[in-house]
Amino acid sequence: MIFEYSIPNFDEVFANKYQFQLEGYETTWSDWTFGTKKEYTNLPEGNYRFRVRAKNIYNLISKEGYYHFQVLPPWYRSWVAYLIYVVLFAGFLWTILRLRSRQLKAKNEALEKLIDVRTSEVRHQANQLKIQSEKLQELDKAKSKFFANISHEFRTPLTLIKGPIEQLDQNLTENLNRETIQMIKRNANRLLSKVNQLLDLSKIDEGSLKLVPIEGDVYKCLRAATSSFNSHAAHRNLDYRVEIPSTRLWASFDSDKLENIIYNLLGNAFKFSKDGSKISFFAEYTKYGLRIKVSDAGKGIPSDKLPFIFDRFFQVDNSDARDKGGSGIGLSLTKDLVELMDGTITVSSELEKGTVFNVLLPIREIRVPSKENLDTKSTIDHTNWRKQTFEFSKVDKRSVPNILLVEDNADMRDFIRGHLIRLYKVKEAINGEMGFQKAITTPPDLIITDLMMPKMDGIELCKKLKTDVQTSHIPVIMLTAKAGIDNKIEGLETGADDYLTKPFDGEELLVRIKNLIEQRQRLRELFSNKEIDLDPKKVTVTSVDRKFIEQVLELLELNFSDSEFGVPQMQSALAMSKTQLHRKLKALTNESPGELLRNFRLKMAAQLLAQKADSVTQIAYRVGFNNLSYFAKCFKELYGVAPSSF
Repeated sequence: MIFEYSIPNFDEVFANKYQFQLEGYETTWSDWTFGTKKEYTNLPEGNYRFRVRAKNIYNLISKEGYYHFQVLPPWYRSWVAYLIYVVLFAGFLWTILRLRSRQLKAKNEALEKLIDVRTSEVRHQANQLKIQSEKLQELDKAKSKFFANISHEFRTPLTLIKGPIEQLDQNLTENLNRETIQMIKRNANRLLSKVNQLLDLSKIDEGSLKLVPIEGDVYKCLRAATSSFNSHAAHRNLDYRVEIPSTRLWASFDSDKLENIIYNLLGNAFKFSKDGSKISFFAEYTKYGLRIKVSDAGKGIPSDKLPFIFDRFFQVDNSDARDKGGSGIGLSLTKDLVELMDGTITVSSELEKGTVFNVLLPIREIRVPSKENLDTKSTIDHTNWRKQTFEFSKVDKRSVPNILLVEDNADMRDFIRGHLIRLYKVKEAINGEMGFQKAITTPPDLIITDLMMPKMDGIELCKKLKTDVQTSHIPVIMLTAKAGIDNKIEGLETGADDYLTKPFDGEELLVRIKNLIEQRQRLRELFSNKEIDLDPKKVTVTSVDRKFIEQVLELLELNFSDSEFGVPQMQSALAMSKTQLHRKLKALTNESPGELLRNFRLKMAAQLLAQKADSVTQIAYRVGFNNLSYFAKCFKELYGVAPSSF
């Protein structure tokens, strides 16, 4: 911007001087100059006033002149521009915030997805841990059950081996008979078989069990293995059929492993088949290898348990009262051996119809010259095999205590009976149900029962015996292979009077039997005491017996003075038959119901006579006697003196 200025003075024009100031830009007047114009550049926007004055040669200063003007800002600094800037900035911020929000949202979504994934993984891991924990618990339970079962499987034969040896050690002049030697050998082989199974399982787990193939006749090996069950089939009247080709099958195979497979499969078939049912064994050679089929007509396996039949330690019936023993390793070992031979094993079963095992072993025939080549199959039918000899049991007329032996193992029954028969009468039962029925029918003086038995185990049997008024007084000795303190406490809590762990000493069993029977006899003698103040707690050892005696005493105290009150009225009041009442009172008091009632009246009479409460005649009538001479006779028999002299 250029300002030009001048004054109307023509005297010495070139001597005129000027002074100016731009208000709003300059704060003071400029120096006097001869110039007649002033230029300003880059003035900022705003309001200005340009002031100027002149001085002539005579130093006279003129009035100032001025000019007002305004410098507008550039467009980019206008309010519209600033408004646009604000709008753009706001839009920029909004865009940034929106982008940031989207980024945060995307991060949050990704984080949520990651959390969901990790949560899902954690839940999956937790479920896996829970499943593994449950499996470990089940495995731990299965192992505990296995060790309990294998303990039972070991302790029973150990008892049967140890007992005769200890007996021989005590009496070196006495020789073991052939039956005892065979029993020892049979149980030693049984132990060896169990130990070999455990060793094979251990080797399989370690991967150290190897096949030892040798050349031989496969069919001959099968015939030898299946024939070992012939006598067992005849003894149990089983329809045992074996179909093996009569030709030779020469191959390279591990005979020990093959025999083990056959023994386990046939052993299971025999174990779970009822007497008189059918068991079949079939073998043939096909292009795929050796095919073996073992079937039985037993009770079968439930469909929900069939997938687990080859699991280690698994048993279809896992209770102490299962019909058959076992450790739960036979089929598992069989499957491992079949797979070791690169074979396959399958099972099918229907309840109440039976079970079928199919085994396929990739055995390859080695062609060798043979003298005979018979294509027919020999069928061995053992249906008509029977035991040819038997003997009638002799009636034992000795006046000795009766022992009821409840044990499912035949060898163990023979062993215990051999120790008891010299001193006691022995009756036997093969399971808890049969034992309970015999105890009800003919109550013994003492019961010896095993813990693990079919149909009804020892725990349940003891509970039923001790809660039934007809049998609650009978002492019970429980035998078991479970040596843990928990098992012992459980047995004693059910009311068992004594607890003996296998293997046990025969003499120790005899001593415990003697002590329990003598204890019962002392209790009977205590009840037969001539004193009237009888405390049932001193007489019985179980709450059921104590309650029964209290009922009897209460009944007698209420009715002893009634001459019409007798044994029939006692039976009716106690809701027991004549036989049941007689057996119960005889076992507890060694007195019949009639003797108990009569002696109770006599004891009451003795108490009244000692107090001189009345005359002999009146006292006799007061205690329920109608016949004075009969009263005097009975009183003298009991106390040794006449009532008048008492």
